[in-house]
Amino acid sequence: MADAKPYPIIFKGSVTPAATQFLKSGPLVMDFSGTVDLDATDAANLGNLQKAFQSEMESRLKAQLGHLNQWLTEKDKAIDAMVKKYEALKKQGFPDTPQSAAARAQTIKDLGTLGAQINLLPDEYKKIVESWAKNARDQQALVCMKVAVQKARLKTFNDKTWRVRAGQAIKAVLVVAVIAISIAAIVMSAGATAPLFVGLAAAGASIAGISSLAGLGKMFKDNATIEKKLIAN
Repeated sequence: MADAKPYPIIFKGSVTPAATQFLKSGPLVMDFSGTVDLDATDAANLGNLQKAFQSEMESRLKAQLGHLNQWLTEKDKAIDAMVKKYEALKKQGFPDTPQSAAARAQTIKDLGTLGAQINLLPDEYKKIVESWAKNARDQQALVCMKVAVQKARLKTFNDKTWRVRAGQAIKAVLVVAVIAISIAAIVMSAGATAPLFVGLAAAGASIAGISSLAGLGKMFKDNATIEKKLIAN
């Protein structure tokens, strides 16, 4: 290949992971370019090579989405669990025993942990996509070029001269459902009040001559504002 010259090869395309109930990813633009050394004979088939390479990359990148789709599905399950626990919590009455208060406080604590995790999902997704995109782009570019060379019937191609340049930065935008963001904000802000449920119910158990635990619970429910701050939204 003494008379070989470098020729540009470009890929332009995007892939979009499957949306879930609470999560939706924006399209991931995977554009990049590279150069390949060809002699005059093979250079005449550069158009066929470009077309075959583009087609192969589009197909194989879509097939590589399984990892991202699995991650989105797993995180969606965590959000669904938070939503269901929150809806169940709203239906409960104000705790009137130390035991029920402790259980309620633990639920709020668990929900707060989930809420904090959900707030981190967009940044976590960006890091995962960055790693996934680099591996998918670099690995598939090598595989797809070999297939494209066969389809274009090139004779003098040398894979050692196929150089992939770094593509543009992948913009990974993860949209979290408004209901999930709202609940996350509520349960995180309510986390500080969780110990009060235990304290109030425990105090009620030690008060003699005022009322039964059930009656004390009703008083708290009618007069305290803690419950309203927790579930008003």
